[in-house]
Amino acid sequence: MNLNRIALLILCAALMLCPLTAHLTVKEVSMPLAKEVFRLHVLANSDSDEDQALKLKVKSAIVDSLSPIMSETAGKPEAQEWISAHMAELQTVAASVIAAEGYAYPVTVACETVWFPDKLYGDMTFPHGYYDALRVCIGEAEGQNWWCVLYPPLCFIDLTHGVVPDESKEKLETVLDEDDYNSLFDTNSKPVVRFRIVEWFFGLFS
Repeated sequence: MNLNRIALLILCAALMLCPLTAHLTVKEVSMPLAKEVFRLHVLANSDSDEDQALKLKVKSAIVDSLSPIMSETAGKPEAQEWISAHMAELQTVAASVIAAEGYAYPVTVACETVWFPDKLYGDMTFPHGYYDALRVCIGEAEGQNWWCVLYPPLCFIDLTHGVVPDESKEKLETVLDEDDYNSLFDTNSKPVVRFRIVEWFFGLFS
């Protein structure tokens, strides 16, 4: 087997690994953040206008009930502990809204690890990845979902102003290293993956 053919085989192997390597790089970026935040995930029964409107009403009721607690919470473990201890109350809040709106959908409330896409909160961008979250499933839970950050409290800000309150930023800044914290404000940053084997391959023909 000649040198060019060997080089071509190595290049193909490297290209096949690109998606996996990129995924791992993104995971490394989001992992420190995921350890420090607790999110909210609400799934609608369906994508009908009525079910989507109901989803937002349930979301608002959950957020309103948690707002004073999360604002005083000292850290993610405390936030998770409080929510876990009051799960039945939160389910009652959601069920009451559904019933008041004239629906008979069942609703489940649980703490789970959930995949989230990239999400912009004011002037901060949270990378996609798996995060611990309070998950609220309405009915069949087959409609578009809604998400925010319960801790630090970003669910409770007015995003029309485009800026996260300094208090919430300070909580994140104290638990993340400088690079991870600053990356939340760089909307143009992308994980960079260098494949030296590819550079070497093309160097053979330069």
